[in-house]
Amino acid sequence: MGGDLPLQARALALRAGGRVLLEGLDLAVAPGDFVAVLGRNGAGKTLLLHTLAGLRAPDGGEVHLQGTSLGASSRREIARRVALLPQDLEPVTDTSALDAVLVGRYAHRSAWRAGDAADLQIARAALQRAGALELAEREFATLSGGEQRRVAAAAVLAQETPLVLLDEPTNHLDPHHAVGLLALFAAHCAAGGSVVTTLHDATLAARHASHVLMLHGDGRWQHGTAAEMLTADALSALYLTPMVEHRSGGRRIFTAL
Repeated sequence: MGGDLPLQARALALRAGGRVLLEGLDLAVAPGDFVAVLGRNGAGKTLLLHTLAGLRAPDGGEVHLQGTSLGASSRREIARRVALLPQDLEPVTDTSALDAVLVGRYAHRSAWRAGDAADLQIARAALQRAGALELAEREFATLSGGEQRRVAAAAVLAQETPLVLLDEPTNHLDPHHAVGLLALFAAHCAAGGSVVTTLHDATLAARHASHVLMLHGDGRWQHGTAAEMLTADALSALYLTPMVEHRSGGRRIFTAL
């Protein structure tokens, strides 16, 4: 597999509860790619991200990060190549928002070394980019769902990986912060990084994605550029409901009838 690619999957298969969710996925993600993963609930979007992050073994096929098989990599090596923002955040108590972000630095530290001034600077800069620096000293557990989401996004940025996986990153966010967070990770791609994100909103995908991967939940999948994949007909078939496309201010907007 391509050694210079942040992510490459070949003949990937996913199964759950006796169902075949995905079969034979071939996916290559290059530097600069922003891939939106779309599909109905239960289609395997979260399962796919967990597989790409090495949290579970694929049910067929293989995944490589920068040319190295996930199965041949340690957790620390994987954490230097890929960061995951999960859909549901684990509860954290007695920890400040800043300390929660510093967790993202563990892969870059020796086991015996605590975070140093450089790690602290990176963590604060990540909070600033995520629009959450004012939350640094607050206890993470006391933050609202949207504030926790922004802090978790800062932790992903602080991990400084070439590939970022985002699972419904706009959960709990108001429209302003949802657009801002996706723009933040689009900037990561503009700087040479790569993003694979699950989304429910095809309009957000049209706004930010360079590529789209559609999961039908029965083994079938489709992948291509956002321009060719995001059509009312394709989205109607994917979501099993009529979708229409509107245009406003040069942007494409998709709504269900």
